[in-house]
Amino acid sequence: MLTLGLKRFDGVSIYGFNSPQWIMGELAAVCAGGISAGIYPTDTPAMITFKAQHSGTTIFLVENQDKANRILALDLPLLRAIVIWNPTKDTAPVSTPNADRDVVVCTWDYLTTTAAQQTEQAVVDETMANQEPGNCCCYIYTSGTTGNPKAVMISHDNIVFESTSVLEVLKDVFANKEEEERLISYLPLSHVAGMMVDIVCPIVAAATRPAWIHVKCARLYDLPKGTLGDRLRAVQPTLFLGVPRVWEKMMEKIIATVKKNPSTGLKKVIADFGKKAGLEHAKNCQLGGSGAKPLGYPIAKKLVAGKLRQRLGLTHCKFAFTGAAPITEKTLNFFGMLGIQINEVYGP
Repeated sequence: MLTLGLKRFDGVSIYGFNSPQWIMGELAAVCAGGISAGIYPTDTPAMITFKAQHSGTTIFLVENQDKANRILALDLPLLRAIVIWNPTKDTAPVSTPNADRDVVVCTWDYLTTTAAQQTEQAVVDETMANQEPGNCCCYIYTSGTTGNPKAVMISHDNIVFESTSVLEVLKDVFANKEEEERLISYLPLSHVAGMMVDIVCPIVAAATRPAWIHVKCARLYDLPKGTLGDRLRAVQPTLFLGVPRVWEKMMEKIIATVKKNPSTGLKKVIADFGKKAGLEHAKNCQLGGSGAKPLGYPIAKKLVAGKLRQRLGLTHCKFAFTGAAPITEKTLNFFGMLGIQINEVYGP
């Protein structure tokens, strides 16, 4: 990015679905002294133009050629380069399709090989050494429901402090052993929760905790096609963040499945007992509760909750949480019956 002309405090906008390149791109922008700014998939051309102009974006990291073409069609006089991380076979490594503005369009491979070799490591080291904890490293934009989106300035020390605090709160259940923890990245990385949980927390954990965190990215179609469950079963996350609607969809899917194959006789008695015991324990674990497990809870958890958790892909989940919007008591109680206590989180 320094080779492509990135200057200190220049904006680097990132436009695409969660991917390793999204994460590496943001970290590269921050290390190079730039300020990252995520673009939401639903942003209109007008919103993208506003954000890019407002953030002083000089480099755009985009998912594919189609998104690169959308950016080239916008009025962005400061734009110097567009980097495509998932190019088509006929995408040239470097091209200047808009000679009037001299915008370089290149592939991710070009960025990480040829461009990377043209800036000396000493320059990179000096750039990082000159940064201050209070410097802004990222703009988190609001949705723009009341006029133009508003930018929240996230500083280096702010996001590190928040991530460290989260890991401190979870120290008794998460990242406290020398073993792998797993996350599935699917919520927008342009949101502060995505940035903190999927990008910064794994770095802080690696630096300060005995565990290491493996971040897996969902597929672009998982949410619209309802295949997030497939990804959960494959990844088996040990920490899972879901907005209320995600939890509700999972609940609705299980209820629909159970209705098609209802339990009868002894199975129904066991299922009813298991759900009752699970909910009682979940409520006992609420603030001010005793944490007590009712008689027969371990058996109920194994026979009833265990199978449903396995179906969800949350067998190994140590901490589940939700935020960004209100969640219903019905949803919390449902997952409480399965031994999954959804914690509501919020922050400044």
